[in-house]
Amino acid sequence: MAEQRAQVLSEAGAVLNAKFGGSFYHCVENCGKSAVKLLATIVENFESYHDFGDYKGKKVSFLKRAQILVADVYGCLRNKNEIGSFYDIGELTMFADYRVPQALAYLGALHYSSKLMKSLRSNPILPSGCPLEMELRGFSIKACDDIVEAAKRLRTEMDTHLRTITAIDVDMFLWAYRREHAVEIEKNVPYHRIRSINY
Repeated sequence: MAEQRAQVLSEAGAVLNAKFGGSFYHCVENCGKSAVKLLATIVENFESYHDFGDYKGKKVSFLKRAQILVADVYGCLRNKNEIGSFYDIGELTMFADYRVPQALAYLGALHYSSKLMKSLRSNPILPSGCPLEMELRGFSIKACDDIVEAAKRLRTEMDTHLRTITAIDVDMFLWAYRREHAVEIEKNVPYHRIRSINY
């Protein structure tokens, strides 16, 4: 994996030098304050961010690392530099990996069958891109989207002035929750193991 990670860095440097004047800042400038456009720029120009799969004959995309990159830019620049104040940040999904599904299952937002629990507890390394991996990632995105929609309904019902909750907020909460309650969660819900640069 270390060699693949080194190739990712090499590719990033080469693409930035060839297309963006040697600076990722130019990618951000060119997106017109759109998280979706920045995401598209990353995916179109940096092959290592191609987090796609084929699920039952359909192309599916997760784009975990690309979306985290966009979210990190937003988090760093939104109150400091106008170009990072993305008007469409809510269009991003949660960052589908292996820890957030574990937290969702622990909290009851995802249900793992007894067969799946037994399989995951036997600690196999799943093949990257296998149907089970894509299902776990896809259902996690759906669960987080459902949480966002429920939060929006509650916000409307409460007539509150709280800001809108995004899938990024849900993801970050779940990731932090899993870290804070790691021992208890590990005892109860195994995570799916994958060797991949997409996480």
